[in-house]
Amino acid sequence: MAVSLRTYGWDAVKLSNAYGLPELELLRQQLITDPANQNQQCRANGCSSIFLYTPATHKKLDKLAYAVQFVLTEKKYA
Repeated sequence: MAVSLRTYGWDAVKLSNAYGLPELELLRQQLITDPANQNQQCRANGCSSIFLYTPATHKKLDKLAYAVQFVLTEKKYA
């Protein structure tokens, strides 16, 4: 069963304030496993492109990476 987490417009700061590392990893897994986020060329031609995910998914994964960085930095200085 898929858990629905609020994404806050994929704002990295808001994500890091709202969620911990397990929830951010859950969001990442949901992005990666969703077939709609995979590159069309990769699905049709057996990965003839170097990009596994759509450009929008790349941006979302980058925002999640920043959120994880913010959470880890906050733990380091807390």
